[in-house]
Amino acid sequence: MGFVHEDTPTAVDGREVRRWGLTKNGVEYLRLHESGDTEAARERLIAGLRQVEVVDRLATVIAERGSLSYDELKAVLAAETDLSESSVARRASTLGQWLTVLPEIAERPEGRSKKFVSV
Repeated sequence: MGFVHEDTPTAVDGREVRRWGLTKNGVEYLRLHESGDTEAARERLIAGLRQVEVVDRLATVIAERGSLSYDELKAVLAAETDLSESSVARRASTLGQWLTVLPEIAERPEGRSKKFVSV
């Protein structure tokens, strides 16, 4: 989303520790959110999400097909990554939450699961 960047790792107690910092966009998002301008913060978040390749691709699929099931979302992640099954489920959950931030996508129940639909 472009809100954080990886800083140079540092050693702590002989172990390398990764560190992260806010980008200009990240600082702006937090400033908007903390000042109570939630609408502008939401627009900044939506713009950031649209820059995430997998979110953009999945949003395009949903727009073209009208919907995407949660199982199909997990299948895309499993096919395109080397993640374990449990990691695929966690990442799919996160992606589903990100997709529903986009104003053109909503989550709907589908039996015991869910699907993402174009609205």
